[in-house]
Amino acid sequence: YLTSVAAVDSRTSQNLGWRVVVRQPVETALESAHALRNRLLALGLVAALVFGLVARRLARLFSRPIEQLADAARRIERGDSAAVFPEKTQLIEVDQLGQSIQSMTQTLLAHERELEAVNATLEEQVRQRTEALAQANRELEHLATHDPLTGVHNRRHFDDRLEGCVAVAQRTGQGFTVLLIDADHFKAGNDTHGHATGDAVLQALARILSANTRAIDEVARYGGEEFVILLPQTQDGETALVVAEKIRAAIADAAFPGPGHMTVSIGASVWRPADPDASAVVERADAALYQAKAAGRNRAVLSE
Repeated sequence: YLTSVAAVDSRTSQNLGWRVVVRQPVETALESAHALRNRLLALGLVAALVFGLVARRLARLFSRPIEQLADAARRIERGDSAAVFPEKTQLIEVDQLGQSIQSMTQTLLAHERELEAVNATLEEQVRQRTEALAQANRELEHLATHDPLTGVHNRRHFDDRLEGCVAVAQRTGQGFTVLLIDADHFKAGNDTHGHATGDAVLQALARILSANTRAIDEVARYGGEEFVILLPQTQDGETALVVAEKIRAAIADAAFPGPGHMTVSIGASVWRPADPDASAVVERADAALYQAKAAGRNRAVLSE
């Protein structure tokens, strides 16, 4: 129990000097205070709930569009052109920011497409220029190594191949043969039928020589009406004469423009280990050619 003091009437207590003392239980005395506390707690919970809902609503209102903008910016940074921007919101500033970023993205994507188109055009131009350059290099190499009239290799290329065969022969002992070929009475026919016919005769000779040699053999125009053939892996005189006779017979049986009939004289020479250089085997072939001409032409002679 709690003894409580209550003023019944302030004027009476002042005049009479009385005090009223009431004895009652604590629960009864504090009942109103407890009720007030409960009401305050209830009001506090309601207020907290209300403030939480309001805060969540505000957070969704403000943060969600910003998160969408941030996600769209990250997608754009990764090169994703399908970035999703927030739809119209209740925040004017966020809408303006989203529209600005979206406009900037579209501009950047348009520039990127233009750059891709320009790069593709440049790559195609580079490819075409590269192909043209490669073709020009091939043409230059062909001009540098081939005779422009007959299409077979020229003397410069033949000399290079001859040096290579000599180097291989000196290293391995595997020899080779050189055939030096001259068109019989070509100058007389050229004077009679004209230079154009003479050029056609030389072209026909080059075709016959190429058709009657192997892929590894080297046919070249040595100068004027002379041709030379390099026969790798041919190191005995009998085989050289067989090849030379085959070529001579093919030319003798062929039909030519202008004179209609042509013959050739052939000098053959086989590489020897004692040859001091590449010119030695060519000189022997040239000497054999003069022997063929002196013996009446239209024949093949092997150098002694």
